[in-house]
Amino acid sequence: MTDASEARRLLAGRHVLLLEENGEQRALQAALNEAGCTVHVRSREESALAALATVPVDLIVLDFTAPRRPGLTLALRLRQRATHPPVVALGRPRDRDLALTAGVSAFVAHPLRVESLVGALAEVLCGDVVGGREALAGEGGAEVRDELVEALLQQVDEAHRQSEARQAQLDRMKNLRHDLLHAIAYELSAPLTPVVGYLQILQGERLGALNERQHQVLASISQGTARMVRTINAITEFASLEMSEYRLAREEVCLKPFLDKVIDLVRFPLAKPKHVSLRLVVREGAPERVVTDARQLGQIVRAQLETAVHRSPSGACVLVELGGDRESLEIATYDQAVAPSADERARMLDPFIPRPRSGRFVFTELELPIARKLAGVLGGKLRLEAPPPRQPDARTRFGGLMQTFAMPLGAHPSPASPPPCPRPGESA
Repeated sequence: MTDASEARRLLAGRHVLLLEENGEQRALQAALNEAGCTVHVRSREESALAALATVPVDLIVLDFTAPRRPGLTLALRLRQRATHPPVVALGRPRDRDLALTAGVSAFVAHPLRVESLVGALAEVLCGDVVGGREALAGEGGAEVRDELVEALLQQVDEAHRQSEARQAQLDRMKNLRHDLLHAIAYELSAPLTPVVGYLQILQGERLGALNERQHQVLASISQGTARMVRTINAITEFASLEMSEYRLAREEVCLKPFLDKVIDLVRFPLAKPKHVSLRLVVREGAPERVVTDARQLGQIVRAQLETAVHRSPSGACVLVELGGDRESLEIATYDQAVAPSADERARMLDPFIPRPRSGRFVFTELELPIARKLAGVLGGKLRLEAPPPRQPDARTRFGGLMQTFAMPLGAHPSPASPPPCPRPGESA
């Protein structure tokens, strides 16, 4: 057994090629660097083979535990070559026979001890370890194994080709869906634009005075067109989120006045006609401000509120709860509707699963799926629970759906010298 000082001397100045898929061998990299080695890390078989053609590699270390098994396929390919640097495999004890059959020079089983591993690498460089090919070769056995290896490599190549073809097909389908959603949004918005313009002209009485009944009809049409505009914007936004075409702003948001404004945007067009009351509760210890994209945060909260209002029966209450602590922000919305099942909650977050609609108020299918994606873009999560695991108010019973947006406060760095949040009663 080579001692530590001798192992370091043998490894000094050597080039080691390390093939690993998940970046889990950082301790080994550090030990080899400390021993004076130059470590070339690769995550794919193709890039490792390219490195062998361009770098003077003295030793190859393969990780046999990665899900795609790039270590195994590279070992099999090296086995077919007349000459190549010695190969050491790292893996679980059950991988030993597989690695030795693949022709590696040495196998080191988990759990790995860096000192003993470095010593094993030095012994391989000295030529003190018998290679897997010679150790397992028997009469006629080498030819049979070589045929099996060739067949296995052909299967691996075919699997890679099929995987690449499927991925290319998925990319094409994703691009087609993206283009289709944008085309739908454009075709819907083109005729809607003059409708909105003429509505503003009529409501402004520039073409003549209107009576009360006419004002009510135009207000109803205006409310419907505004809803349609939001739906079109939702389609465009969903398509952009699908393709990661999103750029976030970064600004200080004073949460209490911000939530008051979002609640007012939902109260008058949606909640009042349905006689649904909206309340905001601020928990003790909740953050006063957060650094994030205000527009996207408002869209998430508005989607929660509109979903709660549309679900609620007439005369019910919807409560918005601002909570969290020094490290996180939580905005929860509670309603008094019937608690949806787990399958129903899953359908609410999936934009492409049709679901039944009932009642007069029908919310856009894409609102909560977009809110869920935006939550991820902001570094947080949107979750649905029913019935609520806790009651936010002792005066009112909420047994329906609890929608919670949670985000760590460190998701976006805070700008220097933020403006003060307005006190209650002051304008934001």
